[in-house]
Amino acid sequence: MATTAESSQAAPSLRRAAAKTHNLETLGKRCADLHPALRGVFPQNTAEETRLFKLLKIAYVDARYKTSYTVSKQELEIMAGWVHELSARVQRVCREHIEELGRAVEHVEA
Repeated sequence: MATTAESSQAAPSLRRAAAKTHNLETLGKRCADLHPALRGVFPQNTAEETRLFKLLKIAYVDARYKTSYTVSKQELEIMAGWVHELSARVQRVCREHIEELGRAVEHVEA
């Protein structure tokens, strides 16, 4: 039977200290550092993409507290697509990590 130290080294960790920010740009960089699949979810290759990302960044905080925050239906659809893509990628990365941890446990128990 493996010790706790041995089993914790069997699979890489996706865990990091809890973020103490609501800045989507900072959170995005932290996610990208955890796994390459989490990079580029919020594209900023064009002026329009950058404008929409800034709008989403503001929405993350302001939309909850400021009744003056507004977006168009088209802007919302684009940003919602980004958020759905992020969700799908996070689910995939987590599922893969859980499977990897399961294989590590099987290896330790063998």
